[in-house]
Amino acid sequence: MSSPEKTSLVGQIVRVELEGGFWGVIDDSGNRYVPIDPFERSFLKDGLRISAEIELVTVFSSTMWGKHARFFNIQSI
Repeated sequence: MSSPEKTSLVGQIVRVELEGGFWGVIDDSGNRYVPIDPFERSFLKDGLRISAEIELVTVFSSTMWGKHARFFNIQSI
């Protein structure tokens, strides 16, 4: 069984007001990601630019906004 592959991204954190509201990330290519683990409070700023590594994961969710991912090494830029 192979381990999931990590990739890097640069983008911004956004507050999405759908389904009760949640935090997401839109990368510079327009791809949308829903973090499966909560971000630290210091990163919960709409429009905050970040760089991070991500690992895509498959989950069952009612959030139909983007791909679900684990975020690692998040840094504001």
